[in-house]
Amino acid sequence: MAIFKISPLSDVMKENDIESLENELGRLGVALREQNDDLDQGIEGEVEDDILSEFMDSLDEEHAAADIYIPGLFSEVLPFGEIRIGSLQSLIEALENLQDELGIDDPDSPPDEDEEDIMDDEDEDIIDDFDGTRAPLKKMWFEFYRAANEALDAESNLIIKA
Repeated sequence: MAIFKISPLSDVMKENDIESLENELGRLGVALREQNDDLDQGIEGEVEDDILSEFMDSLDEEHAAADIYIPGLFSEVLPFGEIRIGSLQSLIEALENLQDELGIDDPDSPPDEDEEDIMDDEDEDIIDDFDGTRAPLKKMWFEFYRAANEALDAESNLIIKA
């Protein structure tokens, strides 16, 4: 089971690694906020490894798959040791690009799991096989979208641990 959480980098990195990352980001003109406990937003979620893997593949196609997302605008995912560092703003942009692909109309209104969509027989035939695999990805999209925006609002980090 993989988890994602909004917390300081010190939860997953050593102090000297944070300093090295800060220097690397400085070269890109991105300032890393001080990593203290007020960045811990107490938001955490668990996801199935296979669903996360498939979702990260979709983000990879958008050049936005990372292990840690930080506030700050930079376009490339930075390899940093064995982890990848991405921008929260770039993640949100990539999620917005995936929105149509996943059939999400309103990003601020997650689908009601009990609600059935009304569609005609032809629509049902077309998506019968696809619907079972798309539902977990849609749920993952909403979780990532909510967490990325909350992390950005708090100027904190979104950390994904598989």
